[in-house]
Amino acid sequence: MPESLGMLERGHATFMIAGDRCTRACGFCAVTTAKPFAIEDDEPERVAQAVGRMKLKHVVITAVARTISRTRCAAFRADDRSRPRRRS
Repeated sequence: MPESLGMLERGHATFMIAGDRCTRACGFCAVTTAKPFAIEDDEPERVAQAVGRMKLKHVVITAVARTISRTRCAAFRADDRSRPRRRS
């Protein structure tokens, strides 16, 4: 769902990480169900840069469901969530 202008003006935004394809088919969700592309290792840094450029005060980071190793996914998500905080 696109951010409302009011939320962005107040410095709030939501980022969806790990691509735009989900491995589940939840009936309530509008995310495409398909085999996901590979995780982009530089995504945590790109999210952090965007947060800085946009001068955001509050960021929500959410992710699509992916069928990949739990260790790999957990490490990626932890890095993606902590990097914007470390840069601010």
